[in-house]
Amino acid sequence: MTKLEPSVAPRWLYYFMGSSLDAAAKRVTGRGDRIAHAASEVPGGGWIAHCLDPQGAAFALLSDQR
Repeated sequence: MTKLEPSVAPRWLYYFMGSSLDAAAKRVTGRGDRIAHAASEVPGGGWIAHCLDPQGAAFALLSDQR
């Protein structure tokens, strides 16, 4: 991963693993959360999407399948 700019404060990013990234993304957006960074392939396999809850807290979805 690329090192963040010094102006960005350190923070935690929780990852939720599922069997299908697209199915999880549908559940997330159906509950008022939003996708901040669309699904992208992770080097070495797998898929990830970054999300924000209604209050702006960040989390990520992770899956072996899109």
